[in-house]
Amino acid sequence: MHDLGPTNHQFVIFRLADSVSLNEFYAAMKGGGPSPRGIRSLGGAQGEEELSLVLAPGRYVYGCMHGFEDGTSHLSRGMFRAFTVIAARTAGPKAPKADATITMNDYGYKLSGSLAAGRRVLKLVNAGPQEHHAMLQRLMAGRTLADVNRWQAGGRKGERPVEPVFWGTTRQSPGAILYATVDLEPGGYIIICLVPDSKDGRPHVDHGMRGEFRVSG
Repeated sequence: MHDLGPTNHQFVIFRLADSVSLNEFYAAMKGGGPSPRGIRSLGGAQGEEELSLVLAPGRYVYGCMHGFEDGTSHLSRGMFRAFTVIAARTAGPKAPKADATITMNDYGYKLSGSLAAGRRVLKLVNAGPQEHHAMLQRLMAGRTLADVNRWQAGGRKGERPVEPVFWGTTRQSPGAILYATVDLEPGGYIIICLVPDSKDGRPHVDHGMRGEFRVSG
């Protein structure tokens, strides 16, 4: 995705059940809440990320869920479009080969495989009962997830143990699979989820949804 606007944007792909009209989709999603029954969020990009999805025939919408300061979303102001995927006459493209798989659940991440520095493909699988996404931050040299947890618990005072978020995907509904390409440098990384919890509305990271992994040189 290429973000050419004067403000930040997101790119989310939703799949609509046949029973859900475009007007019903707009009414349900304009406030930025969780995807209701009949609407599945397949994920997408927070910015300039390179992503791959395997789309089955059906009805879809892509839109921007980024919010304005007044609490409204870009989608609520018309930033969405519908499209239809039809069955291919021949075998379609296959999913890319992943270097590692990140499985998301309530509330944590599990990394399967090892990662070396360079341009890598991550397979993101939501195995939890709620929507989740992945935001990457690079750890400062010599720091670990435990340092980040202590820094957070202490009110974020003192030297920052982690860099700001530099890469991220948008939320995926339970069962959704997304392939994301990311440029990784050697060192430590943490992965967090900022999706609001369905019970208390707090971001999942506040419920401990942080993971850590290392990238070799």
